[in-house]
Amino acid sequence: MKHEISALLVIDDNKKMIGIVTASDLGYILVLDKYKLGTKVSSVIVKNVASVEPDKSLYNAICMMDEKTPGGSIINQLPVLEDGNLIGIISDGDIIKALR
Repeated sequence: MKHEISALLVIDDNKKMIGIVTASDLGYILVLDKYKLGTKVSSVIVKNVASVEPDKSLYNAICMMDEKTPGGSIINQLPVLEDGNLIGIISDGDIIKALR
């Protein structure tokens, strides 16, 4: 991937986050042959997305990524919300770089 984007946040008309689509999720669905090119984003998004506030520490972000994993999977991207508004996303790679 040219820009190393592995997740897209889905927002509504009011710029409120309603879900996330990840490359991992799409890859898994593709392997199972569960969608075609005309599939709507709404049918593949994860809706209950863990998030963190911008004033929280990296430790809090790591804990959130660990605690909110569905079925023992891994959260690689964590949306950053301020007053419910999306202001960014932090990835596991961002955290590793910050801790170097």
